[in-house]
Order: sequence, then C-alpha cells, then structure tokens
Amino acid sequence: MKNSDRLEVNDARAIVRLLGEVCANPGDHVAKKRQLMDGICEMIAADRWGWGLAAQMEPGKPSVHISLLHGGFTEKTYAAYTQAYSHPEMTAVHELFAAEIAEKRCHLTRLRQQMDPEEGFKKTGAYAYWQAADIDGVIMSLRPLDSTTFSILGIYRRCGADLFTPRENRIAHILLSEVPSLHTQGWPDDRGITLPNLSTRKRMTLGLLVQGYKREQIADHLRLSLHTVNDYVQAVFKHFAVRSQAELMVRFQSGDGGDK
Repeated sequence: MKNSDRLEVNDARAIVRLLGEVCANPGDHVAKKRQLMDGICEMIAADRWGWGLAAQMEPGKPSVHISLLHGGFTEKTYAAYTQAYSHPEMTAVHELFAAEIAEKRCHLTRLRQQMDPEEGFKKTGAYAYWQAADIDGVIMSLRPLDSTTFSILGIYRRCGADLFTPRENRIAHILLSEVPSLHTQGWPDDRGITLPNLSTRKRMTLGLLVQGYKREQIADHLRLSLHTVNDYVQAVFKHFAVRSQAELMVRFQSGDGGDK
C-alpha cells in the first residue's frame, strides 16, 4: 500500500463506528443512505454528495445517469449539478473510468484526477455548469447492479478547496463497499433501463422532477420556456406511464409498486 493510501488507526475506528451507526439506524434505506453519506462527508471534509442510478456507463456510448438523493446543495447549485453531469461532453471525461469498470466489473471508487488526469473536463461545455454548482474536487464510486446498470455516487468539494487525496478516496471506498444492500434499494423496478431513450433535456427535467422541483423552477434553471418544460414533463410522464409528479417520485424512490 502506498503511504498516501495508508489509513491511520483513528480512520479505521471511525469507519467501524459509522458502519455500526448506519446498521443500527431504524429508518428506511433513504435514512441509512443519508446518514452514511453525511458521515463520509464529515470524515473526509467533503461539502456535498449525490447518489443515483447509472443506466449506461460503457466505453464509446453516452454516459447516462440520474441523481436521486443528495446533500449539501442549494436549489440553484443542485440544478447546475444536474446540467453538469447530464452534459453530453461528460461522456469523454468518463471514458477512462467507463473502460476500467467494463473490464473489472466490480465496485470501483476513483478520484477526479484518476478519471481525468489531463483535466479535459475544463475544456468542455460542461465546465461552466460544474463551476455554477461550485464543484471542483470529486470522488466517484460505481457499483454494478447488473449487466447494464450501476449504483453511482459522487462526493464533492467546493471550488478553491484542495482536491481529495488517495487516503480520503480509500476511506470512501471502504465505507461504500461495505453496504451492498443499500446499493440495491430505492430504484424503479426496471432500474431505469430506458433512461437512455430520453433526450438529454428530458433527462434533466426528470432529474429535477424527482427532486420535487416545480415546473416554473425547472424552466428558470434550465433557461427554457414554461411551454417547453410542460412538453418535456408530459413526455416524461408518458415514458414512465405515470400521471403526476408525485407518482413519478414514488416510482423512482420506491419502485413501480410503491408501498402497495
């Protein structure tokens, strides 16, 4: 193990303590996920996080994912974050990581500087959205759920802060890899496999809808007319065979069957 990866005794104790607290949490999977992620952020001095579902992360194909739980964002920075990770030019930035996970097919956690050593993301159209989201340092973690879908997590630091270190990445990986059941809970029954069939704008609209954003807010943040947003919303409803935003949120938080 490299010295920069080495964990101290206090790190190990903190990891065991947090895992124990999460396991003892009497709440549902959402409560456990929030406690875990907030605890990780406290341990490694991260500012915000997102946990979602990747329906496509393959070399040579557009990366497609949606964030379903998050912490540390404001309404404005979360909307910018949605636009940042949905930007088509992020596919090239993810190429190295996509190739690695396609080869190894196991849970991987990587630093931004490992995924994008040449800092190519700063030359993409997505970079302005990352700045608007006030994100610079990144840890990304992917756990395969089946042959095509993944549990995907992002842990972030604000612009101007130091990048995450290999030690901090290792802490995050150990914690995230020790909760396999949390990675399998909270997805639609089909695990969002049809997400790639939606256009980028419709996926961004979906991402904000499942977070409870109103149509007027979506129009404002995406700089679209309300008429266009209404069209996107109806297309999303039709795609997922739901009749309301509330029904859509239940589907993406509890599965197609809800609590029935």
